[in-house]
Amino acid sequence: MLLPFVSIVIPAFNEEEYIGRCLLSLEKLDYPKDRFDVRVIDNGSDDDTVKVCRKLGVDVEVKSGVRVGAVRNYGALKSDCDILAFVDSDCEVGTNWLLSAVKEFENESTGAVGGACLAAQDACWVEKAWASSQSVPRKVVKALAGSCFIVRKSIFDDLGGFNESMSAGEDDDLSNRVKLSGYTIVKLKECAVVHLGYPKTLMATMKRQIWHGSYQIESARTKTDKLLWLVHIYSLAVFVLPVLLISLIFGYPSLFFVVAALAAILGIPALATMVKNTRSESNHSGIAITTQRYVLYQVYFVGRMIGLIKNYSRRLFSSQKVVREEE
Repeated sequence: MLLPFVSIVIPAFNEEEYIGRCLLSLEKLDYPKDRFDVRVIDNGSDDDTVKVCRKLGVDVEVKSGVRVGAVRNYGALKSDCDILAFVDSDCEVGTNWLLSAVKEFENESTGAVGGACLAAQDACWVEKAWASSQSVPRKVVKALAGSCFIVRKSIFDDLGGFNESMSAGEDDDLSNRVKLSGYTIVKLKECAVVHLGYPKTLMATMKRQIWHGSYQIESARTKTDKLLWLVHIYSLAVFVLPVLLISLIFGYPSLFFVVAALAAILGIPALATMVKNTRSESNHSGIAITTQRYVLYQVYFVGRMIGLIKNYSRRLFSSQKVVREEE
């Protein structure tokens, strides 16, 4: 039986360090070479990203000055295929990555397929603590990361692709629309990718989460998105706690409110750590890595809090601009 034709779309921006490893891993796929193509879409890199690709015999198209959703959409628009496979330029795939995903699409209810983002073997503690893992072969999930997002071309076209106005969270947004269209989103163990570009320091982790957090309201899957509510509660506790402590000196607030704010600040990252551990392999949930993850989640929620402030600020200024234009 003739396998579906797949277009592998790789958005890239200043990825000279990793994109070569990404492309070399794609050369090792056990999928017929005449049934897939690779499209690198460069977003205006000013390093040697394009040179590395061409040295490996891969053509590069340029789409600069736009957000990552538009870069991915540009690659999809140029593709004549049955299935679109989006993978980030700082990721390595396994040999059976593509074939495993294509086999999953034999189930007509499956709309999109992806895999976990693993850390490299030589990764630092920050990368290893943050990286995901998956013990079960197949898992129905709510969303996929854009770093490994494989979707039927027909569904992608019907939904209008990625949201081009979002700087972050466009993968969650598309996942939500795939689900609302009645399709299942599946994560396969065989479709895991090694993410070479994970933040390697706590400061880099915070910067990444500020970036993601700046669009977290738009990318929330529902109005009751649990993560978004946790970020709001954490942020409120951080802002309220100093006021409560000062007021406590003058005997105004009840000690209960101070304890509640502290519990939120300390407890929400602990809750996130426990959830992460339950979703990880058994050997990835020891005391050492649990402590590391707790520290990372404190950094995560601080970053998301700052991103949330930026998110609300942008929405406020945008609404004021609309009002002025209407006047």
